[in-house]
Amino acid sequence: MDCSRCPKRCGHSLYRPQLHLAGQTHISQANSAPLLAGLAATIMRIDHNCDRVRPMLGLALVEDASQWQSLWVLGDCFVEEGQTSLAEAAYRRAVRITDFPDPLLLYSWGRSLEDLGDRSTAITAYERAAKIDPMDEVIKMRLKLLRN
Repeated sequence: MDCSRCPKRCGHSLYRPQLHLAGQTHISQANSAPLLAGLAATIMRIDHNCDRVRPMLGLALVEDASQWQSLWVLGDCFVEEGQTSLAEAAYRRAVRITDFPDPLLLYSWGRSLEDLGDRSTAITAYERAAKIDPMDEVIKMRLKLLRN
């Protein structure tokens, strides 16, 4: 297909309708999953809900199922909606997918584990985060609270 089929006439060589998000956001890069994850995280912070975020995360995960950033944002959406079990599952999957997880991802996973009553695994997540960022006071505080 060529761009003549693209309703935006943007000039990219391959029209992929799934990247035209409800006529609002247009992404034409070959691997747009990381961009979609970043955009979704930003919109979630602005909107304080996931209504506009879910379609972007869905597209990102369809394009690249190993997109751990999208899973992280999805976990944040579940937390926002009070679905702790689903949040924990999304965070756990994101942590498993990446070789070097962000300490804040590990922190988010640890908090969801705490909320589910799994102190032991939460401590393990926080310890791993503390190894990556030993100066993070919030992570140190969570570890101290759980160990006492």
